Amino acid sequence: MSRTEGKEEATGNTPGVVFINCNALIDGVFRPDTSILISQGQITSINIDSKSNMDSLRDSGVLTSNAEIDLVDLENKYLIPGLVDLQVNGGGGVGFQNATSSDDFLKAVKAHINCGTTSLLPTITTNSIEKMLASIDLAYSSHLFSPNTVLGIHLEGPLLSPKRKGIHNEKYLLKELPSEVLDAIEDVLVKSRNDANPFKVLITLAPEIAGIPLIEKLVKLGVKVSFGHSEASFEEAEVGFGERADLVTHLFNATEPISGRSPGLVTSALMRDDVNVSLVCDGNHLHDEIIKLVLKLKSYERVILVSDAMPIVGTQLDQIEFDNLVLMRSENGLVVSHGEDGEKVQDQGKLAGSSTSLLECALYLTKSLLIPFERAIEMASLNPAHYLQLRETLGSIQKGGVADFLVVDSSLHLERVYKDGRELSVET
Repeated sequence: MSRTEGKEEATGNTPGVVFINCNALIDGVFRPDTSILISQGQITSINIDSKSNMDSLRDSGVLTSNAEIDLVDLENKYLIPGLVDLQVNGGGGVGFQNATSSDDFLKAVKAHINCGTTSLLPTITTNSIEKMLASIDLAYSSHLFSPNTVLGIHLEGPLLSPKRKGIHNEKYLLKELPSEVLDAIEDVLVKSRNDANPFKVLITLAPEIAGIPLIEKLVKLGVKVSFGHSEASFEEAEVGFGERADLVTHLFNATEPISGRSPGLVTSALMRDDVNVSLVCDGNHLHDEIIKLVLKLKSYERVILVSDAMPIVGTQLDQIEFDNLVLMRSENGLVVSHGEDGEKVQDQGKLAGSSTSLLECALYLTKSLLIPFERAIEMASLNPAHYLQLRETLGSIQKGGVADFLVVDSSLHLERVYKDGRELSVET
């Protein structure tokens, strides 16, 4: 990939970067020979299907003379939008719920940016009221520092089914959302309501535990409500979705399985056109044929890839502590090894989130299931951005959008990450 510098000026605002000869994912299609201009972290111009250099950009009127630009020739490598992850437990050795400072929080965020996830919802699993409140505060302060990166917070719990809790700490499971937590959620939503990039709150709950009145209240506050870790019947799920809950967290994992006489939450989610589903496609959480089934029954636009990444992502560690458990890499994925003091625990051997990045999940679909690369990427970028009502700025390469890009070579290897139009280091 060649890079040159020139003294040129764009029409209007001066661009910081001009990308030329990109094979860019635009409107669901890879467009070779595309040029893209960036100014102040935003996409200001897109020219499709025209081989570009400084002379051609000048001749077309895109550039006039007399100012600095950085010209980046991608040599028709893939240019895809930065990925958007709705479920990230941590990274770089730091769990979001264990972070005690903004520096800790941002260390975990940076580990995922380095892997191609440029926007995310830090996820807090079932924990004490004090931990939840502290995490909301840290997420909000991190959002103020970088609103297009830390989009808000995902509270996964505490209103979950004990039978379908996964590795969530049972002693913190509740049947009612604490008033302090509800007040904290309302506070950050109200404070950011008129911001250009409002703080987003996603809550995963079991509808049969939370009840319809709470779901109604959360939706009215502007919270995105997802069902998960649930034993809900088909009928309970239908009523909940009718109140505008519109997502199922990691479908098929930690939910009551389908049977001939008990269709349950999964069937309701698959049958409804107004419900999104998130999938952890790391090669361990779901059988390949289950993924194919979901993609056959649901439109691509309603399927959202999530990593469910644990703090081990972005490290070379073989094991890591998380919420009083030691998690280790294995041939079956990231699993519970033992308690932090070495004792055996009830959840030993269970899957415990993932050790994969969101980009790795998307690439798994393309390499193992032969899902078109552009569709896999949109399920990890455009779809989650649309779900969070951020489609105008994130998740796609579009004029006026945030200049978050990934450069991927023909072997689907991540070469470069650009955040707000600036190149960041990528560890390989």
